[in-house]
Amino acid sequence: MKHAAPFLFIAAVGFAAIGCTPSPEKTCDKLQELADKENDSKSSGKGFNLSREKCIKNMNEMKERDPDAYKCASKVIQKLSSLDTAFLAISVCDKNKPKKSADDDDDKPKKKKKSDDD
Repeated sequence: MKHAAPFLFIAAVGFAAIGCTPSPEKTCDKLQELADKENDSKSSGKGFNLSREKCIKNMNEMKERDPDAYKCASKVIQKLSSLDTAFLAISVCDKNKPKKSADDDDDKPKKKKKSDDD
């Protein structure tokens, strides 16, 4: 019986460490922190504006679609110090991301081609 207590303690700590995937909110908070840091370091030019609602929506979609990709991205982001590296980590972890359809581009303004002006 004396040997069971240390084993149970070690098992409990091990299971707690395995299940500590950051929430989408915490992941987006870290991304916002990195964006703020990058914007502060730039003296001129337009900084990056991160939409918290869209970030949380995207992280939740990734979590539902591919839990392993979400786990990879959220854990890596917590350790990074650069926004560019964080976005790279998301794309590497979420390599099976579905392709964008034409409906996904509706919220973006269309760019005019040079040939359209002629």
